[in-house]
Amino acid sequence: MNIRVTGKNVDLTPLMEEYIQKKLSKLSRLYPKIVGCDVVVSHERYRWIVEANLEIKNSFLHAGAEKEDFREAVDEVKERITRQLKSFKDKRISLHHREAK
Repeated sequence: MNIRVTGKNVDLTPLMEEYIQKKLSKLSRLYPKIVGCDVVVSHERYRWIVEANLEIKNSFLHAGAEKEDFREAVDEVKERITRQLKSFKDKRISLHHREAK
């Protein structure tokens, strides 16, 4: 999975990019058909805003979070996108296992 990290109004350190890569790379184990992930990190006065757009074959998922701590914001985005990905995966599986009429 290709993870692209960009900073909006903030210079990202290599440690920040590594933390995001480490957290979001685990998503490919959950659903291997992920094409890529775009992460935008911005910082305003007292809050960090992290948004992730996950590109799956024929679909997109989006999650965002605002927290006072950078790591908390990344963790929140990972939890939200994981929840959406599990729901997406279950929906795809249930469509293929429907009963015949």
